[in-house]
Amino acid sequence: MDRWERIQTLFHEASEKPFAEREAYIDAHCGDDEGLRQELLALLSNAQAETFSPHIAESASAYLEQLDEAMTGTQVGAYRLLEVIGTGGMGTVFAAERADGAFERRVAVKVVKKGMDSEAIVQRFERERQILARLSHPNVAGLLDGGLMADGRPYFVTELVQGEPIVAYCDRHRLTVPERLRLFQTVCRVVHYAHQNLVVHRDLKPSNILVDESGAVKLLDFGIAKTLDAGQDESLTQTSSALFTPAYAAPEQLLGEHISTGTDVYALGVVLYELLTGQRPFETVKTNAQLRAEIISGDPQRPSTALTRSLANRAQLTQEMAQARQLDTRGLRQLLRGDLDGICLTALRRERALRYGSAEALAADLERHLTQQPVSARPPTWGYRAQTFVRRHRGKLAMGMAVVVSIFAMATYYTMALAQQRDVALAEQAKAEQVVQFVIGLFERSDPSNARGEEVTAREILDAGHQQIETELQSQPEVRAKLKQVLGGVYFSLGSVPRASELLQASLNEQLALQSSELEIAETRLSLGFAREFDGQYAAARELYEASYDARARLLPPGAPQVTEALAAIAFLNQTEGRFDDAKVLFEQALLLARNRAGVADDEAVAKHLNQLAEINRLLDLPYEAEPLLIDSLAMQERIYGGTHPESADTKRMLAGVYRDTERYDVAERLYKEVIDERTRMLGEDHREVLNTWNSYSQLLGLKGDHDGMLAANFRLIQSLERLSEARGELDVSLPAIYHNRAYTLKQLGRQAEAIEYFSKSMEMQDAIGLAADHPNRAYPMASIGQSYRLLGDKQQAVEWGLRAITLRRQHYAEDHRLIAEVKSDLGTVYRELGEYAVAEGYLLDAYAHTRARKGEDFHQTKVGRNNLRLLYEAWGRLDEAAKYSVVPE
Repeated sequence: MDRWERIQTLFHEASEKPFAEREAYIDAHCGDDEGLRQELLALLSNAQAETFSPHIAESASAYLEQLDEAMTGTQVGAYRLLEVIGTGGMGTVFAAERADGAFERRVAVKVVKKGMDSEAIVQRFERERQILARLSHPNVAGLLDGGLMADGRPYFVTELVQGEPIVAYCDRHRLTVPERLRLFQTVCRVVHYAHQNLVVHRDLKPSNILVDESGAVKLLDFGIAKTLDAGQDESLTQTSSALFTPAYAAPEQLLGEHISTGTDVYALGVVLYELLTGQRPFETVKTNAQLRAEIISGDPQRPSTALTRSLANRAQLTQEMAQARQLDTRGLRQLLRGDLDGICLTALRRERALRYGSAEALAADLERHLTQQPVSARPPTWGYRAQTFVRRHRGKLAMGMAVVVSIFAMATYYTMALAQQRDVALAEQAKAEQVVQFVIGLFERSDPSNARGEEVTAREILDAGHQQIETELQSQPEVRAKLKQVLGGVYFSLGSVPRASELLQASLNEQLALQSSELEIAETRLSLGFAREFDGQYAAARELYEASYDARARLLPPGAPQVTEALAAIAFLNQTEGRFDDAKVLFEQALLLARNRAGVADDEAVAKHLNQLAEINRLLDLPYEAEPLLIDSLAMQERIYGGTHPESADTKRMLAGVYRDTERYDVAERLYKEVIDERTRMLGEDHREVLNTWNSYSQLLGLKGDHDGMLAANFRLIQSLERLSEARGELDVSLPAIYHNRAYTLKQLGRQAEAIEYFSKSMEMQDAIGLAADHPNRAYPMASIGQSYRLLGDKQQAVEWGLRAITLRRQHYAEDHRLIAEVKSDLGTVYRELGEYAVAEGYLLDAYAHTRARKGEDFHQTKVGRNNLRLLYEAWGRLDEAAKYSVVPE
């Protein structure tokens, strides 16, 4: 008999003993096993609490609820309580509204129940308020306010969530199983976010996971949540039977053992089980005491077999469950069998160490199932992997069945093919050796004995190599084409884009003529695509990226770094063109493919794709979604590289940017300084990456109000880049942006004439580095010059520059793009000041509508747009229209 069976047996036997005899019975059967004794006592205590004086408990509860309902209509802080919308073990939740008229918004107000305001409960309640203040996530009902009531009871205010429990929502909308899994993945990710912020919920259940009519998930009720901070008062977070919900509780909760993130993973497993089957894993028991014993000592049925439990009305219920998932009973069982059985049971393992390591890992396994990849919850047997491969490629494999009849002919073919591949491999090896020898020869030129005391720069080595390729490798076209590809990539990394484009295009032409390997051509296409994108030739870049991706995806395994690299290049082009949602989808796909290949192992490509996904989240104004991705990436990189490394330094810089975006300036400044120190030690003070970090840091200084520090840092950047440009013999491609940043700070300081001077220098630098005449980056200084002229009072110049900027942006972006809306706002303002009200109205209405639709009414730029319209209609004398924009719409 194993330990769990013994606990179950002793628990049932002790339950049948008179109360006075139980302790003696436990002592006799547990002996020196104090752990076993404590587990049994905890179970018996919980069971007793459920059966003690039920009528007295019901009467007391009803009395307390009457006291709470009597508070309806009263005022708490700045809020008037409207109605009771929820009640729990220690608190009551009211719908409420602002009573002071400051603004109109319905909220939820949670107060400690009358009669429950003991010191311990009040401390626990305040702990919940602190936890909500720590969490800022779009899928967590956010904390808005808090304080003390007149009688000393604490309260706090959160956003009011109009939704229904996730299971009820899915059933009412008849969501399919894949649709339910997608919704549940969002739940997993928000729970993972809480865990990353050292918060364990401990009471996850459908009623605490609401879904509104738009399909947005909101996680509620952190009343018994636990934080994992060192030194926390455990008395505030110990779990009792009165606080958590037994049906969703993990075995360690029922036993009073240590709580961890694995506790929430178990509860997620119960919710997933219910979403799939319409029932919980342990529904055959009839009392809470039996339920606890079953959870602790029993194993749940597989979801696919749970549908056949022997209840009188089970057949009818099973049919209804299947129909709610748009399947018949047989189809539902078949869909659950296998992957989903394994995923649910892995989340529900009694032993925490055998569950998913995180809520994110559970979501990732569901993603693998949805994309027909092997899931980690099932043994990686050859048969299972073959089965998933067949599912993914069913159509292609069906067409290939004809191959079976010609198996012997195919054996002969493959024998010949292997010989041919051997010859190709030998040829490639010889070419690689020639390339290596060529590169060695280039670097020998910089040896002091050959250079005769002159310092040879990297650019001079490259130029010499370029000349040598053209003069000495006429008889080796394959080697010449490869070397042009390599040197083109190096020129690009040094910022010499025209020379890079020239070499890469020549390499591609020669490889196509020579019919080089498809993978080699794909590599050149990708590199040339980078150069084309930099020049603003987006259509050409997309064609190159897609051709590279198609070849790599066809010839290499899914998730190979070369495949995800090309996919991420397409995503980045979408990002550059302002198609942020499309970019995010592709970055997520690249990350998923890389993770499926890497499994649980740390992987450089996975870390890189985490960073890319984080960056697009920043651009989508989702910094709190970007933050956990960067933290995961940084932890992975530090394990991979074992210390300071350029890649981990770049991740720190991006993380500092997130902290800057969210106004956590002190943390951002510390990280920027750390990255500057690391990169300076690794690369030297004038290296491009060091200067990029200084540029980001200078922007932070401006946001902090340290404009002198910002200008000093910017001036240092300009000097360094000018030295770097002089050493290379051509201007650095970063100079236009650096001049622009300096000008922007001067504009913020009211020094408009100086700002225009530096905006103009930025445009001169764009010309000098060869930026395409219609490149969208040229619109940034144009728009800014228009703003400065308006502030100087030169309205006609402001209009002229604004129209130039919007005309250029319309060549590259959709009419509702954020960058076009910004210029429309500028133009609308200056036309208002010119008295051309009808023209101003068109621009300002468009700008306001775009920002409101994308960001909502509370976004800063939306408020600016609303105020601009108010000012316009007041100046126009249309006061009724002005009044409409004086308040926030319902």
